[in-house]
Amino acid sequence: MTISPKFPLDQVHVIVVGGGAAGGVVAARLSEDPERNVLLIEAGPGFETPEDMPPVLRYGAYSEGVVTTRDFMWKYPTTPTAPGARGYELLTGKALGGGSSVNGQVWLRGLPGDFDAWAGRGAAAWGWEDVAPWFAATETDLDFPDGQVHGHDGPVVVRRFSRDEWHASHRAFHQACLDHGFEAVDDLNRPGASGVGAQPFNNHDGVRQGSAITHVLPAIERPNLRVLAETEVRTVLFEGTRAIGVEVREAQGEIVRLAASEEVILSAGAIGSPWLLMRSGIGAAEHLLAHGIGVVADLPGVGQNLQDHPRVGARWITGTGVLLDPTAARYQVSLRTTAPGSAIPDDLKISMTSFATDERGLGVELYVYLMLADSRGSVRLRSSDPAVPPEIDFRFFSAEEDLRRMREGVRLGLSIAASPLLQDLVVERVAPVEADLADDGAFDAWLRREVQGTFHPSSTCAIGPADDPRSVVDDFGLVHGVQGLRVVDASIMPDSVRANLTATIFMLAERIAARIRAN
Repeated sequence: MTISPKFPLDQVHVIVVGGGAAGGVVAARLSEDPERNVLLIEAGPGFETPEDMPPVLRYGAYSEGVVTTRDFMWKYPTTPTAPGARGYELLTGKALGGGSSVNGQVWLRGLPGDFDAWAGRGAAAWGWEDVAPWFAATETDLDFPDGQVHGHDGPVVVRRFSRDEWHASHRAFHQACLDHGFEAVDDLNRPGASGVGAQPFNNHDGVRQGSAITHVLPAIERPNLRVLAETEVRTVLFEGTRAIGVEVREAQGEIVRLAASEEVILSAGAIGSPWLLMRSGIGAAEHLLAHGIGVVADLPGVGQNLQDHPRVGARWITGTGVLLDPTAARYQVSLRTTAPGSAIPDDLKISMTSFATDERGLGVELYVYLMLADSRGSVRLRSSDPAVPPEIDFRFFSAEEDLRRMREGVRLGLSIAASPLLQDLVVERVAPVEADLADDGAFDAWLRREVQGTFHPSSTCAIGPADDPRSVVDDFGLVHGVQGLRVVDASIMPDSVRANLTATIFMLAERIAARIRAN
């Protein structure tokens, strides 16, 4: 499906693979140069105006089964963490805007220490002082329009829910955290902010501020920006070690080759980008050869270093007098704190959420997130066939310290939930049951069965120096060992950050796009 076709497909300068949070930003920014023809390829559906977007994408997606939909997602199976585990089906966006069109719209920035750690690992251009101005440039923060920490004229509108908009469960959770001695925080995006407060959302007047709405659709009338939707990229094409284009499968099943005279930019996400690189001959040579793929560049870091934010939820059924809105924002308030005994400050996020669906009934859930895990997983090929999903193994809790921190985090969450304010709202805790809390062994077994990711995969094509076997790209996304190929998405993050990923992805996409234009 072609959205507003303009220039011929034999006159493409830059191909951007993936119209998600990063790809949408990059394509829109590069097309600001009228001399550069940019082709944006998206596997899911595309749209020409915000009004064309299905309501489930245009408006805030908050409650599973009611507002969000699986119809616009990739659905990747992952390796179970333990026998009898719930399993973690990794869902990522498959529509113009990608994950930013289907996510919960939490606009938390990574912490300054996250980016200084990036720089220390070899991503020298990505310390906090380097990225802070770009975070501000991405946003218009309606609550803090100070022009210092926050932006006031960026494309993404950000706001927080006021206290009078909070659910009863969120008001009770906030007060329970204060009663436990945690500090009230008015701005969780302020450097150094630790405590409980309203989460920032990239949603304005009910309309999500994903890259489709903030970047691509405002640029869609440009004669030098063309969008191919419902088109899947099968492989990157090379002449020697120079990327010259891509092979795609169109919606009707036809296989077509498309050329790019300047660059191919992969923005297919932390699963899609390494998967595509490996199918194209870039990855660990032994692994590629085992699948009959010729080696273009031997980069063993491709698909390694996979990270997410492990989460575990405790659940309660609410009383009949508690009103729950199935379409309202689910994560209005969060606590940022440090797991007891942890050497990593602010490594926990705890959020109270409510649910009211036919699938789950009426209740509340307290989620505990480990925001900087030590465990590392991988993305590997099962086959060279693009129709066969990759093998994804997050290896949650493979680092024992992750398990210990989560155990202490859930205990802290249960202690907060024991507040009379919260107990007045519920009638029964359905998970964990008392037997799961009998001792550390029982508790750990329950945690291993229950752990899920947060749909925040990252770091599988990490930035770093060319002589580091863990790294795949340079500071601005150019793939080591080849020419004309770049990766710009969450996969290039050297490590995850102690926040939801969307704000960081927008920031890095804006910055790299500006770098490409400047050069």
